[in-house]
Amino acid sequence: TNKTVEFWKLKKVTWKLEETIKTVAPACDKHTPAGTATTPPTQQKGAPRTETRVLGEKYMHDGWKSDYTSTDGHVEFEFDYGVIAGSSSKHSHGPRYACDAKSHDGTEVSHALMIEMVVSKEWAPIGKPHLATQTGTGRILRMHYHVMLTECPGLGVSWDNEAPPVYQDVPPSPPAYPEELQRQLGHGGAEVPPVEYESLESLDGQTHSTEGSVNGSTS
Repeated sequence: TNKTVEFWKLKKVTWKLEETIKTVAPACDKHTPAGTATTPPTQQKGAPRTETRVLGEKYMHDGWKSDYTSTDGHVEFEFDYGVIAGSSSKHSHGPRYACDAKSHDGTEVSHALMIEMVVSKEWAPIGKPHLATQTGTGRILRMHYHVMLTECPGLGVSWDNEAPPVYQDVPPSPPAYPEELQRQLGHGGAEVPPVEYESLESLDGQTHSTEGSVNGSTS
């Protein structure tokens, strides 16, 4: 008898970068929604609103490596995701993304990467995946990952463009301190001796014992 193997074959991959903005719209006493004991005080003062925007998306039907020759087949896939061109530009007509934030008044901005994979169930003789036959059964797999979005720190050099230190540029000794050296030499250039405190009694060799204390020595 011919032995067959069933496997799920990847057909399509979709990723979306979504931005979710949650706010609380202030309301008057007449239109304030009734809150419960578990509702935070900030949400009892207005109506919560949620807005979701897509900052980037892409549909892919190929580009991954698959191996269905055995029962433990696997798929390897790498892709780049990000904000669509123009979303981060100040002069673009598209929507600008906001940085991740959360405040006490109920305003919250978060981002998430949504991955959707369409797989189809097929069967083929063992060792001959090219002779696969579709069974008509399919599944949609969805995954959700939290993503932090921030803005550039400024006009400085980006971390990926910074050059590592070169050992030839490291001096053999620590840097000098001209101001400290000038204070030690004084105005005439002569070295200033350290300050001597003659009025202080030397504590070396003197012991002071009080009632209840024990002094001992070992040799």
